[in-house]
Amino acid sequence: MRLAKECMICGKSYIGFEKYCSRHCLAETYGKK
Repeated sequence: MRLAKECMICGKSYIGFEKYCSRHCLAETYGKK
């Protein structure tokens, strides 16, 4: 759940880290599901 929250925050606030967050988001989404 921590990654999911961070992804959301990244996508909204940390646009510069979008690449990094996107990678983690995808990994978490596809990894958990």
